[in-house]
Amino acid sequence: MDPALLDLAAAGAPTVMTVQDHRLFCPGRGKLTPDGRPCAEPLGESCLACFDQPDYGRRMLALTRRRLDALGGMAQVLVLSRYMARELALTGVDPERIRVLPPPVDLPPAAPGRGRGYHLLAGRLVGRKGVAQALEAAKLLKHPVPLRIAGDGPLAGELAQAAQASGARLHFEGWADRARMSRLLSGALSLWLPSLWAEPWGIVGLEALAQGTPVVGADVGGVAEWLRPGEHGHLVPPGDAPALARAADALAADPDGARRMGRAGRAWVARHMKREDLMERLGEIYQQVLDREAA
Repeated sequence: MDPALLDLAAAGAPTVMTVQDHRLFCPGRGKLTPDGRPCAEPLGESCLACFDQPDYGRRMLALTRRRLDALGGMAQVLVLSRYMARELALTGVDPERIRVLPPPVDLPPAAPGRGRGYHLLAGRLVGRKGVAQALEAAKLLKHPVPLRIAGDGPLAGELAQAAQASGARLHFEGWADRARMSRLLSGALSLWLPSLWAEPWGIVGLEALAQGTPVVGADVGGVAEWLRPGEHGHLVPPGDAPALARAADALAADPDGARRMGRAGRAWVARHMKREDLMERLGEIYQQVLDREAA
């Protein structure tokens, strides 16, 4: 993301850049306001309100604009979701140069038909991931299904202590490698994705669907592009712990329906997220850039 290196790449050859986060259109908190609400403001002077130190805010705003300037030299820009494409277009990037190409999701073997006995929160353990809202929702659950928390981050110690004090309601798993995370996903009744910030895509949700696990996710960023309410799980307003608890309870109260949602989600991933298909599309984009250069 160093603008000087982006300039150098663009000057040397036709260049395709993949944008995986907000750093080209948000200098602050990932399209999240200081009070934890989704930000609908385009890049501009209003972004300075996200910074406690005005000088630092101005430097970050200038850096973001400089990155956008460097993006102008790219032949093609790849983004993970239509949400990201819209955000970049709002900054003035030509929509014709933006292509949406999500990352592939490998489909594991179907999980055995054992019972799914817990909800799962998995990912980076930071405030903008909705960790506090998940803890509040766990207290509001009417069905006695525990919440397991897997991941690492600044809130890990606090969550471990909360789990110890909660009895059987919370379980802290800590960091999980890919194999262990796969087992956790395959045994979950639901995956919670209660993010406050605008998820560029929300890959852990797709990994859950690939395991046949329905998702309860906040309607932020690109999540609604793959999480179809009532089909693959439930969408809830960001920051709404009671809504999160109600959606999780609905799945717990109807295990057959939850399994149907999980199967539908897995089938959707199998149709739309195949590695071979997405890699073929990526190769086509590269070839189109080369063909235009040669013309």
